[in-house]
Amino acid sequence: MRLLCESAVVARRRLGPHVATALAQRLADIQAAASAYDLLLWTDGDVLKRGVRYVALDLQDGFKLAVTVGGIQGLVDRDRVDWTIVNRIKIVAVEAA
Repeated sequence: MRLLCESAVVARRRLGPHVATALAQRLADIQAAASAYDLLLWTDGDVLKRGVRYVALDLQDGFKLAVTVGGIQGLVDRDRVDWTIVNRIKIVAVEAA
């Protein structure tokens, strides 16, 4: 996942040029966000899938970027996250919706 997000060449090869460009733009948006709570502004809210609470951010051509809490800060319990106090996120997937 790290290589996909850090290398434009790898992203283009695996995702195609349009999705790779959208991924780079979304990663820049995340870096510029004032807080993890801002991520919720770009989605319909967080969801629970595969036992993990995460936010799915739209990319392009039906692809989504899934991010979750990157530590314990913000985890209220297994099923709830307080995104207003999350200070680290973890990218868990880039996948077709």
